[in-house]
Amino acid sequence: MKKLGISVEKLLQVAEELQKRREALRVRLLSIKMMLDRGELRMRDRKAEAVGYYQRVLELARRHRLRQQEYELLFQLARCWKGVNEEKFLNCLREMHDI
Repeated sequence: MKKLGISVEKLLQVAEELQKRREALRVRLLSIKMMLDRGELRMRDRKAEAVGYYQRVLELARRHRLRQQEYELLFQLARCWKGVNEEKFLNCLREMHDI
């Protein structure tokens, strides 16, 4: 039984470490998003570049199932597409609705 207790303890440690890493990733994604949001004014003439960055961060958020960050990134992408590509703009809104 002692061996089982060690295994359970080890599994709990691994689970706690994974949770810490997930939280650290969430914080990093938020930092990247905030940097992109601040730089958006400077990137108004370079929306394609901003879209590329937002999409890369969005894929990370999806891969790690960070739904709140995914929603916020889709919102920013929708803002970039508004008035530029109506189909992509509406697609972002649909995806936001599905979250």
